[in-house]
Amino acid sequence: MRDRPPAVFVGRRAQLGALASARADSTRDGLVTCVVTGEPGMGRTALLDAFAAASRARGNAAVRLSGRWRDRRGPAALVDDLLRDLAELCPDEVARRLGAAWDDARATGAEPTCGLVAAVREAVVASAGGSCLVVTADDLDQAGTGGPALLHRVLAACSDLPVLLVASLRPGAVVPELGELLYGARRVALDGLSRSEAGQLFEARTGARRPDGLVAECHWLSAGNPLLLVGLAAWVAAGPQGTRTPREVRAAVLPQVVQRVLDWVDRVDADAGGLVEVLALVDRHRGTDTSVLVRLSGLDQHRALDALDVLARMGIVTDDDAVVLRHPLLRNTVAAATTLVARNAVHLAAAAHLHERGAPADRVADHLVASTVPPTGNWSAGVLLRAARAADRDEDAVRYLEAAVRAASGDERGHACLELVDTRLRLDRAAGLDLAVAALGQAPDEPTRRGLLARIAGTLQVGDTEEDVLRRVAVAVTGTESQGWSDLHRLLSAVLDSPPATAVELAERFLADADPGVEPHPAVVAVSVLCLHLLDRDPDEALRRAHRVLDRELDELTPHPVALIAVLAVLVEGGQREEARACVRRLRQLVPRPSTALRAGLALVAGRIAVSDGDLDTARRRLADGLDALPVRTAGALAPVRANLVALAADVWLSRGDRERAAAVLEHHGYAGALRPAWYHREVLLVRARLRIAEGDPPRARRDLAELHALNKALELPRVGSLLWRLHGVALLDALGSAEEAARAAAEQVRHAEDAGSPQERGRALRVWGWVRGGAEGERLLREGIALLQQAPGGWEPARAYCDLGRLLTRAGRHQDAVTALTEAVRRAEHCGAVALGEQARRHLRAAGGHAVQHVPLRGVVALTRREREILLDAVRGLTNKAIAAARRITRRTVELHLSSAYRKLDITGRDDLPDVLGHPGVWELLTDGAAAGGVALGGLNSGGVDLGVADLGVAVRVSRPRP
Repeated sequence: MRDRPPAVFVGRRAQLGALASARADSTRDGLVTCVVTGEPGMGRTALLDAFAAASRARGNAAVRLSGRWRDRRGPAALVDDLLRDLAELCPDEVARRLGAAWDDARATGAEPTCGLVAAVREAVVASAGGSCLVVTADDLDQAGTGGPALLHRVLAACSDLPVLLVASLRPGAVVPELGELLYGARRVALDGLSRSEAGQLFEARTGARRPDGLVAECHWLSAGNPLLLVGLAAWVAAGPQGTRTPREVRAAVLPQVVQRVLDWVDRVDADAGGLVEVLALVDRHRGTDTSVLVRLSGLDQHRALDALDVLARMGIVTDDDAVVLRHPLLRNTVAAATTLVARNAVHLAAAAHLHERGAPADRVADHLVASTVPPTGNWSAGVLLRAARAADRDEDAVRYLEAAVRAASGDERGHACLELVDTRLRLDRAAGLDLAVAALGQAPDEPTRRGLLARIAGTLQVGDTEEDVLRRVAVAVTGTESQGWSDLHRLLSAVLDSPPATAVELAERFLADADPGVEPHPAVVAVSVLCLHLLDRDPDEALRRAHRVLDRELDELTPHPVALIAVLAVLVEGGQREEARACVRRLRQLVPRPSTALRAGLALVAGRIAVSDGDLDTARRRLADGLDALPVRTAGALAPVRANLVALAADVWLSRGDRERAAAVLEHHGYAGALRPAWYHREVLLVRARLRIAEGDPPRARRDLAELHALNKALELPRVGSLLWRLHGVALLDALGSAEEAARAAAEQVRHAEDAGSPQERGRALRVWGWVRGGAEGERLLREGIALLQQAPGGWEPARAYCDLGRLLTRAGRHQDAVTALTEAVRRAEHCGAVALGEQARRHLRAAGGHAVQHVPLRGVVALTRREREILLDAVRGLTNKAIAAARRITRRTVELHLSSAYRKLDITGRDDLPDVLGHPGVWELLTDGAAAGGVALGGLNSGGVDLGVADLGVAVRVSRPRP
């Protein structure tokens, strides 16, 4: 039987086990000594009390020594307490002889006499009763001079008896006199409680289970220290409605609790307390150099290092060259008790000291930013730049950047200039634009000038005094390599705002009017390439022109970010994603501080690549980065970039099964209402139609598709020029009951794929064409499409093809083959995060499995709830019901209920039948991939409606058939 501590005592199983082992050894080997150590507040006293109580419960005798023996003066106080408590455990006659022997010994100088030794041994045997005598001595280092030595001589007389001495020592205490008593003692170290133990402690102290996030913050703040956790638990319970938020916890300040720790520190070493105060102010989460501590503490080096040694042994700070306070709560509380003036003085002094010593710029900048007083003096440009990047407010960053521009030279001056313009643009677009134009004339080099032009290009919007800005720019760049930028910007703006057919004519006319001996500017060629691609006139020629543009120096395109984005988009659409990735990598190296426009554009290109690869998680992150870089409702040259970012982002959320987030993206960026008839709104209209289907609103979906059709017709654009159309267009038409139009769209996509020559485009086209054709021919086309799509790294599009194949096979009555295809669709959809597709595949899998008698287990797995699946997996792995209940913190009865329900759905009687079930094809994959997490109901269908559960739309929609 294992020792059980009191109910209020949490954790410490390993330490209690070590003491129990020592107790068992003492019954065999005689006297055993253990020493318990740990930082202040770690619960040494609580551990000793818990162990003594557990020992008594097992039939052992226990004596607890405590109190301030040092205050009672005299070496006999410690032994006096031991013998008095021991006498209370003995029969009266034994206690009388022990008291008389101790009185005789004290009369002769308190030295152990033969009579005392005999009496002590008799008392130990009588009290232990054949078990062990456990002696706990708390804070033994406070026993006073002579006490430990006398205790050692008394206990040495019992070395062959079952006695266990468990002593605790204050952290950092050094008492040479204890050496003889504790020689050979076993060490039991107390470290911080685990996060789960912290949760148990909170529940025990507050009477309620607290959210995991709140417990995690408290655990981090206290480093698992029980004293600090108990203080935090009381503080949390005293909050509004009896709780606090994790954000409130992170900023918690508990003066009374922390003062107890500081009092312990002061009692050991007064200098150490002063160092804690300095550390609390200068610790910026990376550790503090010891030289800084010596400088700021006012101590000489020897005293400061001695004090740090004490703090390290007490567990207050890390034992490292870069010293860190281990408990954020300690740092918060001490820093909060210091005035702002003192904090500023400390940080500026630390920054100056580190700067003088040539410390890394980021460490110096940390302290500059922590001070609210503007720094004076000569600071290096590198320090000022890093301070600007670390500043919490743009207003503060401007202050550092202006100083950096004055102090810097060379590349650093260019970086400072560009970052200053970026920050000004965030604060005030008009003021930032003026600053960018003014800085052109003082740009230190051509890369900086190009960076400024890129920022101007991305900032100019319709309604600005655009012509005035362009004239000023033209004057500023006269005689430089960027001469003529204003004319190019006017042309590119006109081209991007025109119908693509008109845009091609404008670009071709500009190129034809150029001097024959002068190479045309790549920005104009890039935009003409995009327009050719949109018109789908000659995909091969568009790609050839794109390669010619990118074969030139990329930095020529950086002042015109939209043109650069256009040519990269053509590469992605043409199936040359690896080359597009390589260009993005080159640009990131070429332009370490890209403009907002370029940053958003590169995020769009990366997002398109990820969507094409079927990597929805990466696509979501990249597209979110791009939208974060752009101001909401961007107009001007960046309007196409923003429209494409929004459309792709909403499409990814739909594919992940979150139509609320998709709708929120469209609404937030102003695309939920009426749109101007621009070519770059095509994908927005398509994703809106897809959202309407997911929301069960086919009439509005038809209106969006009709608007898209009208826009394509007015601009003379083929619908296959849109990536999202090639992904979802045919499925949308099929979902809305337009079978003939879906067939025509599929045929157009096949012709486009043949012209493009990309295996992925051919695979997409064969997928939609196979679904439209149906029958044996459709199956053949779908399988060919799957073979091509599987050449790509992602699993999204093959999953769609497998889902369509499974549906087609179900129609043909081949339910066994349908189950195989749909199982693969589920596996791939779950793997790449396509939640909506996974739900649709499971839905059709349920339908197919319902007709396949031999797949009763598969149908049962699909019907399992998430909790049933988790507990069933535990059972498959060999865990008993008791072990499952303990691991998942539920009752054994709950485990039995979940397993009974799972067995019933799988049509088995118990665990012995599980191997047979798992042998069926597809069962294990569904069970372990999470595909069976909650079945999706089919819903009622009748002859009056059409099942519109297209695999990539996310829901089933009912639409009435039109009357003849």
